[in-house]
Amino acid sequence: MNTNVIKYISCNKCNDINFYKYLKNLNYFLIFNINPPNYNINLEKLSKNYKKIQKKIHPDICNKKYAEDCSSLIINAYNILNNDIKRAEYLLKLNKIESKENEINNSNEQLINLYNIQEKILNNNNEENIKIKNKIIEENNILKNEIANNFNNKNYNNIPKLLNSIRYNNRIILSINKKLNLL
Repeated sequence: MNTNVIKYISCNKCNDINFYKYLKNLNYFLIFNINPPNYNINLEKLSKNYKKIQKKIHPDICNKKYAEDCSSLIINAYNILNNDIKRAEYLLKLNKIESKENEINNSNEQLINLYNIQEKILNNNNEENIKIKNKIIEENNILKNEIANNFNNKNYNNIPKLLNSIRYNNRIILSINKKLNLL
């Protein structure tokens, strides 16, 4: 096993995982040996390191009393880093920036726009809705690139607004998926 992956969560002498209290407060990026913490991460590396750690600490494998707590914490950390929005929120939290969902994007204009798009989705055929969905996915990719650039430039104040735009777009995609019976 790659000892770098679990060097932050296991004892150097016996390789036993006994730092649950320490692990709770550890930066999630360090748990998975992703350094420095960054918005753009290698998801394959994250997944590989997650599996290596779980092979060591999963309660079915490790019969220590803290294995379940550690495994649960690792699952939560993995789920956060594996999700673009949650990873960005976590990075904001590490940088002491608050990000509240819908804090910025509840203007009347946006609500009217959302209503109009929802109505359009209901009246469109599947082909038109797929085009809208693909356009929104492209827009989300552009927004994610902007988020990455803002993190790289340490311009954290713009990120909550960008995240809320992605959330808004994801609601539209969800509506389209429901209409297309993809859920």
